[in-house]
Amino acid sequence: MSKSELTFKAKLQHPVDYEKRKPWAFVVLPKKISDQLPRRGRTTVEGMINDIPFRQTLEPDGNLSHWIPVDHKLLTALD
Repeated sequence: MSKSELTFKAKLQHPVDYEKRKPWAFVVLPKKISDQLPRRGRTTVEGMINDIPFRQTLEPDGNLSHWIPVDHKLLTALD
């Protein structure tokens, strides 16, 4: 399996019920990036957010794109 490097900028987004649960966020991938990934199923990626490395599973969003969950641990490291 080959590795590719894809770079993009996006804003962290918070779920609607953000204040009711343990804090977390997500990033929706830009369409041109998502188009280069498998359409179905999950894809594990390694990356960096503000120079902080992470390994996470991309989720398909049902709209032919993907999103990355940003858990509480990574979100806290970004502060």
